[in-house]
Amino acid sequence: MTGRPLLTLIVPAYNAANYLPNCLDDLLAQTFRDFEVLVMDDGSTDRTADIGEQYARRDPRIRVCLLYTSDAADE
Repeated sequence: MTGRPLLTLIVPAYNAANYLPNCLDDLLAQTFRDFEVLVMDDGSTDRTADIGEQYARRDPRIRVCLLYTSDAADE
């Protein structure tokens, strides 16, 4: 992969610790290699972010974005 990846895969993840490893393993096993993976952790309370970060340390194509949003209706 050179420069910007041809494809960006967005993986929405909320409390996905039980499923995220299988998802990322399957993506990384693809024969097509010119992609990046953005794991979008939307305020998980389990180990989702930790798992995503472990994968990101092993493969530079993976990035984790932590999204902690507040609902404006709660204000």
